[in-house]
Amino acid sequence: MASPQKENGYTPIANELLEAFIVYRFTEYQRLVILHIWCKTYGFNKPHDWIANSQFVEATGIRKGHISRTLSELKELSIVTSTGNKIRVNKDWESWKVTPRGNNSYLYRSQKLPPQELQKQKAKNNIFAKAKNMRLQDSRKFESDYEETRDMDGNVVETKFDKEKKEKAELIASVSRIIDEFNKQHIKRIGGELPRGDIRFMRKVVKEALRLYTEKELMAYMPDYFGNDYYENTNYAIWTMMSTKVLNQLKNGK
Repeated sequence: MASPQKENGYTPIANELLEAFIVYRFTEYQRLVILHIWCKTYGFNKPHDWIANSQFVEATGIRKGHISRTLSELKELSIVTSTGNKIRVNKDWESWKVTPRGNNSYLYRSQKLPPQELQKQKAKNNIFAKAKNMRLQDSRKFESDYEETRDMDGNVVETKFDKEKKEKAELIASVSRIIDEFNKQHIKRIGGELPRGDIRFMRKVVKEALRLYTEKELMAYMPDYFGNDYYENTNYAIWTMMSTKVLNQLKNGK
């Protein structure tokens, strides 16, 4: 029967640091490596120590190659720091580049993070959710592209994420307007609406056309398209008009 006693050794660690360890998301390998570092440093009253990979393997059962990879990950995430060949766990948990599990923890309830920091953390969580499948070295660049920036007057500057979101919304609205106008022209010429079952394909061909032509240009070509008997045998399909060949013909007045 196991009978652990403090007299045989124990690891003193600040509750705040341990709470951060509980709150933040780590992989299983990362958790085991962090715990072993604490055992080998705080457990022996050392701020940092040299720990061979073989010691990690013996303590955790993780293969040596995975130990090296996990240590590299933790250093990239500012969780583990090194001085020479000695390592330690970074006590400044606010600088850890990992996602917390939520805001109902001791750290938040004790107001370790002020309200404005909570908002920044929430935005960062969304960023890491998008970047979770990216390579680790790319995720840091991803974060810098999307993090909040301000001008000299303290006003929030539009981020790359905001710009992409706005451009996507404008593209969707433009596609809808083009399809609606094409439908009106189709009713006038054919007497019936477009087959709505093909709406996804319609959106796709319109998006591709918008890479080469503006919304204004596509709208302007529609009267010529429906007014040309040459295209009658195509039943005036939207994908026919949106093809590069036909758009070039309409552009050149053929």
